[in-house]
Amino acid sequence: MKNWRLPFITVPMPFTWGGKDFSLRHHSGNFDTPDLQRAVSFAHRHGVKVYVACNIFPRNSQLDPITGFLHDLSRLCPDALIVADPGILSLARKVAPGVPLHLSTQANTTNLAAARFWQEWGVRRLNVARELSMADIRVLAEKTHLEIEAFVHGAMCIAYSGRCLLSAFMPVGTATRADAAIRVDGSMPWWKKPGRANTSPSKKMAPERISSTQRICACWNICRR
Repeated sequence: MKNWRLPFITVPMPFTWGGKDFSLRHHSGNFDTPDLQRAVSFAHRHGVKVYVACNIFPRNSQLDPITGFLHDLSRLCPDALIVADPGILSLARKVAPGVPLHLSTQANTTNLAAARFWQEWGVRRLNVARELSMADIRVLAEKTHLEIEAFVHGAMCIAYSGRCLLSAFMPVGTATRADAAIRVDGSMPWWKKPGRANTSPSKKMAPERISSTQRICACWNICRR
């Protein structure tokens, strides 16, 4: 994270970051709490919004550390907290009530009833399931008071909305507990059988393969408008 200030100079748009432990991109060199505090302050001084991801699906043993992390966020005042798990959402409402809540695409919101449910629970922005059509998204936008966000490209994985089944079969952890093996850019690590030496660097997958970026690209719809 040595060059984290550079994007604010080149692209003054909202940024999503994670802490060291509770975002799905656990291996991305995320910020510890002091660094996150400096980064949020720096961003706000430059008029840039910061969203913090806490979008894992935790086990009971992780709830106390997550509560502590949410306490820290309540002091840092990011512009939003991105969550996927209802338990974390409930904790955030109690521990960090001043931080707006955005619902991750990991929550797999595919219909109006679900969107209204999350709205009643205090969610301000809904990042819809990646499987939805433009018509589906329009219904949610017109019939709720939620801000709507949608992926226009990215990995579909082998399941709904990036609940990366493939990662679960790799010796790197579980996809919904901060150890997703497939990176945002579509690359994924090689792996070897237990007992063998080191692993080789990650290799970029073809977009028509596992990442399926061509199948989830709404950029053309945006360009036509």
